[in-house]
Order: sequence, then structure tokens, then C-alpha cells
Amino acid sequence: MGRSKGRGGRSSSDKKPSTHRKTVDGSGSEEYSDWFEEHLEESKRAEKPSRESATVTKRKERDGNQNGKKLSQEEKDNLGFSEELRQCYWIHCVNAARPNSKYCSDDCGIKLAKHRILTLLPGRLEEWKRTPCVAEQKNKQELERAHREIKRLAGFLEELEKRRLSLDAFIEAVSRLDYRADLVVADDLPEEDGTLSCVSCGQETSRKSYLKHIERCYNKFELGMTFNSHAQTVVNGTPIHCDFLNEKTKRYCKRLKVLCPEHTKQPKHRHNAICGSPMSSDPYELDMKKICRLSKKQCNRHNFWEKLRQVEIDVQKVEAWIKLDTLKGEEQKSTEAMTSRGNLLGLLLHSTTYHDDVQIQMKNENLSKARDEVVNDRKMELTLSDLAPAGNNVREKNCY
Repeated sequence: MGRSKGRGGRSSSDKKPSTHRKTVDGSGSEEYSDWFEEHLEESKRAEKPSRESATVTKRKERDGNQNGKKLSQEEKDNLGFSEELRQCYWIHCVNAARPNSKYCSDDCGIKLAKHRILTLLPGRLEEWKRTPCVAEQKNKQELERAHREIKRLAGFLEELEKRRLSLDAFIEAVSRLDYRADLVVADDLPEEDGTLSCVSCGQETSRKSYLKHIERCYNKFELGMTFNSHAQTVVNGTPIHCDFLNEKTKRYCKRLKVLCPEHTKQPKHRHNAICGSPMSSDPYELDMKKICRLSKKQCNRHNFWEKLRQVEIDVQKVEAWIKLDTLKGEEQKSTEAMTSRGNLLGLLLHSTTYHDDVQIQMKNENLSKARDEVVNDRKMELTLSDLAPAGNNVREKNCY
């Protein structure tokens, strides 16, 4: 009797069939049969492609099921999970589609895309022309407003440049005048003595040196801050930035050129030079007959008037440039929105239902209903008016 169970708890009946057969000869020896081994190898080779295809299908399902959702049969077909061949999507093609594709070749895909565009685009273009676009009208209004503001700011910058040039010419003309005591008038007399508190440091300062003290305090605080950039400012007209290049950092100073205490030196005046500050009520009027005739050393009211007037114009220029840059951005944004709104992709992907025909039809129906109601009410009133006299006559007869 043999053993009832083999290795792994198997019975003798569950054992795999032997890969050889016995041939009994005179000595009782066993010979291996080659035909059975060849048959076994052929069956393994036949099973190997099916296992590989099943592994690829499982891998695709696992990659497509990353979000934890079970894929539908249509999604599996689109991803190439189906083992059955399908026809190419081009309407005049009967070939089988390529794996993981809807077309048999790139030409069929291009033909179908061209056919779709030629079929859908004319109707979408008609809808686009027929339907009023509120966003388009809004962008046009914004674009027109931006153009008007840009034109106005361009004219304002030209006017500021003219003011700056005339101011520089006025300062140059005044600097050549000499002080004369006989030309000094009562309005040009120096101020009285007294003290004032500095707005920066709070120190008590005499009236004569008050403006000079404020200038020193400003320069001291300004030196503690830096304004620089990698690019140099290029503008049309008078440059307003310092643009001093620091060789160590390779950066340009971006302070206003007139106010930069680090790279701009104060101009030196002659000993007999006059103040020359304009005394007109109009701040933009530069009249050589209405100027301060005191000498530079005696005048304490108009210290650094040249610098302050130049800075006033430069600050207005900077503000206009900032507004101009903002308007340029708005103009570009509106232009891009208008350009992208009527493009090919937008027309093919979006469609607008024109409701005016439906609304007109509903309006006509409502008008007809209202007209019918008015007619019925009028008929009812006429009927009641015809019946009223007959009733009165009947009452009168009964009374008699």
C-alpha cells in the first residue's frame, strides 16, 4: 500500500500526472517520452500571451481607477481596455482603429476635425453675430474710456514737460541777475526773528534757519533709505530719476534727481546773486518783473525754491506715469478678452440660445389673451345694459 497523503497534505489521487510513461522491456527499466514534454511546452507558450494581456488590462484598470471610482464600460473602451476591435471614427473609413485611439491614422482624425469645424462653425458664427454680447459692449466701453484717459495723460505729460523747460529757463535767467539795493521793495523785506519747532526732529529753530534745518533733517532721514533697480529709466524729455550706478551692487538709484542727497550736489550761487523766487499769485506764472529782489544770503522765506518747484513738476510726472501704466494694463486686458471671446475654440465649445423669438411669441400670445378678455368684458357690459331697461319696465307694470 502506498502513502495516503503526499507532500502538502495531498492524497495520492490529487497528484499531478507523471511527465513520463513506463515501457516495460526485458529489464523493466523506464524511459522518458519526449512527445509529452513538447506538448507541455506548447501549452505553456499558448498561455503566456493571455497572461500578459490580462496583466496589462489590470494595470490599466488600476491606473484609471486612482480616484477610487469604478470605470464604466465606455471609459474602458476609450482607454483601450476592450479586447474587441472597433471601427475608425471617420465616417468614410472602415478600417479598425489603432490601440488606445479612435482613429486608424492621423489623417482620419484630421479629416474628422475639419469636417466638424466646417459643419458647426457657420451656425455658431451666425449665432455670434445675431446674439448681442453684454461683455463685448462692456469691454468696448472700457477700451474707449482707457483710450480717452491715455490721450488726456499724454497731453498732460507734454504740458508738464513744457512747464519744466520754462522753469529751468527761468531759473537760468534769474541766476544771472545781480543784487541791487535800490530795487528792493517792502514785500521783499526779511522776516522777523523768532523760533519754530522742527516737524522732523522737534528741535527749536530760529525762523531764519528754519527751512535750512528742515532740509538737513530730510537729507539725514533720506540717507537711511535706499531706492534702487536693475534697469535704468528711459523717458522722453527731462530725466527725473537720479539713475546713479553703484558699481558694487550694479543697481541704479531711483530717488528723484533733484532730491537725492547722496548723488546730487547743491548748486553754488554767486555772492551777489538775488533770490529770484516768483512773487505772482499764479504759481505757474514766471514773470521776471515779479520776483524777490533780496540777495540769496538775506532771504529766509524762499530757501530752495528752485528745488521745490522742480520737484512739484516731477512728482506730477510720476503720478501720471503710474496712472498711464495702469490704463495700459486695463487696455491690454480688455483687448485680450475681446480677442479670445470670438475665437474658433470658444465658438465650437460654447453655444448661445437666442430667446428673442420665443419672447416675442409669448408677448404676442399674452397680448391676444388680454385683447380677448377686454372684448369679453365689453360684451358682458353690453348684455347687462340691454337687460337693465327690461327689468325696470316689468317693475313698473307690477306697481300699476
